Amino acid sequence: MKLAYVVGHDHSMKTMFDREPGYMSTSSANLADIHVFIGGADINPEFYKQKPHPKTHSNIFSDERDVKHWNEYKNRGKIFVGICRGAQFLNAVNGGKLWQHVEGHLGSHTLIDLFTNTELLVTSTHHQMMRAGPDGEVLAIAHKATLKQDDTEMNGTEEFDTEVVWYPKSSSFCFQPHPEYDSKTTKEYFFNLLNRIL
Repeated sequence: MKLAYVVGHDHSMKTMFDREPGYMSTSSANLADIHVFIGGADINPEFYKQKPHPKTHSNIFSDERDVKHWNEYKNRGKIFVGICRGAQFLNAVNGGKLWQHVEGHLGSHTLIDLFTNTELLVTSTHHQMMRAGPDGEVLAIAHKATLKQDDTEMNGTEEFDTEVVWYPKSSSFCFQPHPEYDSKTTKEYFFNLLNRIL
């Protein structure tokens, strides 16, 4: 049985782990095998050394909570899981960056698993996009994104939307879609990947 600690308050995330065979949520961070960073407001662009885009909106309390937790547990042999905003946070603290504003990411879209070349429908609600760091292994992508960013940085760039990244050195699993939403395919894919990693 793997114990999952949810960093912050997200009842649906705890319920998802409680209902999955082989997993259970816990209120003890010290006992947990898996530490889960949840969705929410955009992370502060200072994490990846960029100036804020006009449409970037951060929450200092979420940032401080997640940074404090990461710093306390990153060297304790835990597995770290990030969902949506949490994925972007883990990507940034592992040396990745973000495109700060992308369009066409509300609702369902097709994801491509790069190991099996399987396509499946997932749910996302983000307006930012992960750019994996040098140690990140991209596990899944989606369609080419419509990117809106500072012209000096983007220069009209169009690239694949990175949906899932794994950082083996820090055991950080960055999952952009929302498995806790009522989507059987997204949830099954999430736990299939997590079981593969564990």
